[in-house]
Amino acid sequence: MYTRQVLGVDPATASLTYTMFFAAMTAIRLLGDAIRSRVRAPRVVLLAGLTATTGYATVLLAPAIGGAALPVALSGWVLVGAGMALIWPVVSSTLGAAFPGRAKDLSLVTTISYGGGLIGPAVIGGVASRASLPVAMAIPAVLVAVITVIAPRVLAALPVAVSVPIDAPLSGQPAHG
Repeated sequence: MYTRQVLGVDPATASLTYTMFFAAMTAIRLLGDAIRSRVRAPRVVLLAGLTATTGYATVLLAPAIGGAALPVALSGWVLVGAGMALIWPVVSSTLGAAFPGRAKDLSLVTTISYGGGLIGPAVIGGVASRASLPVAMAIPAVLVAVITVIAPRVLAALPVAVSVPIDAPLSGQPAHG
């Protein structure tokens, strides 16, 4: 929708936005366990959030580029997909590991998350119809920036050390050194 309405791209080309976004998200999700085995949860969420925030900024600034707006916007959507891929899985798995036996609390967090997934598009659509699509797309951009600042701090402050150290041995192999 954004690529079509804001950049004026034909529908067939605009569909590349979804393809590239979800391809990036899928690729990073498939690498998620390998990434988490090497990097602590707060750092993963920080880097993922910075990636997604950079992606949203790229998408929102793409119209100012002129003739190269489409490739710039598509690269921004790739960054958004790659960045968003690990935020929720890492946050939810870290919270679950930090608070075992509190599934009811984790289910509340999950319900709030899914609720945002249901309400978010309606809010963005409402803002887009009253203001503009770029203004509406600033909403998830700002929210991901807030997550980037808050979530790593929350995960780092958990009462139980559930994160894997960066230098931890992989696959049960002893560390050398």
